[in-house]
Amino acid sequence: MKTRKDIKTQYKWELSDLVNNDQVWNEQFEILKNYEPKFLKFKGKLNNANSIYSYLTLEEEFENLAGKLGLYVMLNRTVDLPSSKYVEMQAKMQIFSTQLSEKTTFVTIELHKLSDKKINHLLNDCRFKNYELMLRSISRTRPHLLSEKEEQLIASIDFDDGYSEVFDMIDDVDLKFQDIVDCKGKKHELNQSNYSSFTKSEDRVLRKNAFDSMYKAFEGFSNTISTNYINDARSNNFYRKIRKYDSLLQKELYSNKIDNKVYDNLIKNVNENIDLLHKFWKINKSITKIKDYAIYDTSYNPIQIGEKNVSYEDCTKTCLKVLNILGNDYTNAVQKAIESRWIDVYPHKDKRSGGFQVDEYTVHPYIMLNYENKYNDVSTFIHEMGHAMHSYFANENQPRCLSDYPIFLAEIASTLNEILLIEYKIDNSKTEKEKAYYIREYLQMFKSTIFRQTMFSEFENFVYQNVENNQPLSKDILNNKYFELNKKYFGSNVKVDKLITYEWMRIPHFYTPYYVYKYATGLISAICLVENIKTTKDGLEKYLQMLKSGGNDYPTTILKNAGVNLESDEPFKIAFNKMKQLLKMFEIINNKIN
Repeated sequence: MKTRKDIKTQYKWELSDLVNNDQVWNEQFEILKNYEPKFLKFKGKLNNANSIYSYLTLEEEFENLAGKLGLYVMLNRTVDLPSSKYVEMQAKMQIFSTQLSEKTTFVTIELHKLSDKKINHLLNDCRFKNYELMLRSISRTRPHLLSEKEEQLIASIDFDDGYSEVFDMIDDVDLKFQDIVDCKGKKHELNQSNYSSFTKSEDRVLRKNAFDSMYKAFEGFSNTISTNYINDARSNNFYRKIRKYDSLLQKELYSNKIDNKVYDNLIKNVNENIDLLHKFWKINKSITKIKDYAIYDTSYNPIQIGEKNVSYEDCTKTCLKVLNILGNDYTNAVQKAIESRWIDVYPHKDKRSGGFQVDEYTVHPYIMLNYENKYNDVSTFIHEMGHAMHSYFANENQPRCLSDYPIFLAEIASTLNEILLIEYKIDNSKTEKEKAYYIREYLQMFKSTIFRQTMFSEFENFVYQNVENNQPLSKDILNNKYFELNKKYFGSNVKVDKLITYEWMRIPHFYTPYYVYKYATGLISAICLVENIKTTKDGLEKYLQMLKSGGNDYPTTILKNAGVNLESDEPFKIAFNKMKQLLKMFEIINNKIN
């Protein structure tokens, strides 16, 4: 595998946009520490408009610097995981942040002591126009606030992310996989980055061996990972209890300003339409003519069109063409991201697997890829670019305090881009076989993003309900539940291999409670928005306004303004009707070509 030195500069992100180098980072970190006494001067004084406004102004100034320093270290560590230097720098930031949080707990306490009358007075002050949401949330969160000493104690805890960090080190560094062989006996190296490509291979022997090697490796760490995850769940439950929430689901929905109807609608509608997923597997099994069609066959597209490798340059050209429907402002920003080295493109030794987007308000978004010239990599590129453009337009159009779009909206812009790509491929197919291939890929999105993520959510909901009710959890209990869920979702047409019981152990988002369901609601929302963009006069305008809104309102309100109301069943009906149409097309075309 290549090292970072082997990668050309143009394919590596430009981190000097954040901080010039490590020496400058250390100098600026010393400046950052000087903010502590400035903050402490406000203790006991956050009871009038002038002091509160001065504090908020200072806080944003601090965040502008802290954001750049924190992101610089995080991104450096991402491409050099074993480096102790960046681990130590990150630790310095974390220690300082924890100490500062502990010393400034008075801010939350003093602001929550403001009477409703005083809050209304602030709301009428034009200086606080951008802080309206924050001020209104004070009354909303009062019931879950603790005493100053208790808040100070909680702020001093700097190790509650340790479970996630343990998982990352196991998953990205310590976990080693056995080499695998294909049907001709040729040996292949297996790692987290190339596993997905092996699961899509035409070679069934290779698919099975990749599956076996992956999950046998996790089986070897199953005691450690399950213990780590159970304790992470207990830690999250501890915070739930002391914050006086009835359940962790309630806590997460409440803190994200999401109505319970949204989560309930998702679980209900997915389970009511699970027969569509079963039909998808039935068609796939029929096409492959594999009698013992198994779980390691489900990522393989049985309609093969001999698609060639897609270079990164061809990927960017295609995606710019696909995204043209979103207007010049959008595509110009995408071009800027490509040319200005906002993207770290290729995999190499000691680089984190997968892909992500992260941004800093005063600079620009950054995208990490592990591009290996496959169609799936093109899809990942356009997905992460969706995140980046959401961040870019939000930062361009909102003040810092309102720029962060709610997590609930985070997966919409990314999956909308994926839909545009796949529908472009379907519409521009040159043959019926090619069209069938891309229709199948679209249906796979339903499987991976709606059904699979909902299955994940059902699994974690089971975990947290057990923890909340003081029921025992163990490796075997978790594995058995996960196996049952797989059998439910795959149905009778797929042989569910026992090794799949270890799959939950490789899902990093389980260390962020009740995050995964947002992938499902994100795709459902994106399907509706694409329909609006293509069929209504103001669909595009409403969508771009959603991107520009950042976090200037409640997430469901922002989404409703864009034309999607997830508190009703309507978006789910639209999404599953789309799946029914695709299944019908898939069946008809396959009957023609087979």
